[in-house]
Amino acid sequence: MFEDSVYVGRNCPFCGKYHEVEVSEADYWSWLIHEKSVQTAFPYLSANDREILVSGICSECWDNMFDED
Repeated sequence: MFEDSVYVGRNCPFCGKYHEVEVSEADYWSWLIHEKSVQTAFPYLSANDREILVSGICSECWDNMFDED
């Protein structure tokens, strides 16, 4: 995807499943050192993929936690 891609992986703290996100290395470092917010550093990622980076929580577990029923 990127010339300088890195893959960042985390296990969801709730279900334990491993999820990996591909990002630009430059963008990753600017986010990691708090130069940019996750939204600013990774506008090309979905909200679900950004959540993986921030908390590790996968979209399925997020939906289960915040189910409106």
